[in-house]
Amino acid sequence: MKPEQLEPSEKCFGCGPKNPIGLALKVERDGEACVARFLPNQNHEGWRGMVHGGVLATLLDEIMGWALWYQEVRALTGSLSVRFCQPAPLGEEILLRGWLDQRRGRRVETRGEARSSTGAMIAEAKALCVVPPDQRRSAEQ
Repeated sequence: MKPEQLEPSEKCFGCGPKNPIGLALKVERDGEACVARFLPNQNHEGWRGMVHGGVLATLLDEIMGWALWYQEVRALTGSLSVRFCQPAPLGEEILLRGWLDQRRGRRVETRGEARSSTGAMIAEAKALCVVPPDQRRSAEQ
């Protein structure tokens, strides 16, 4: 894998500013974690009036990926587990938070959560990410 392949892309579906159909997530660092806000609209609908579960999973995968980026770990999602706690209504802001949970060699575990503006848990996730062999140095730091 080429090192530049693990750099943010302007066309990224989750955060790319030049992807006309993407989510355009703007992520900020918050200490050891990262945070973002997302306002879902009718393009993100699953069941009537609710955000599609796949969109929520993508948002969580994205926020956890950025948590790795801010910790200078370059890794790819190997597995993703999402627990949906309650529906997310369209038109109501979703607060996202992601953080690096644990490192073991090339294996890196992340966690993420999506909450409503009132703080209620919408969904929580964990991911096992893998550092490609040519990026191993970033996982050992």
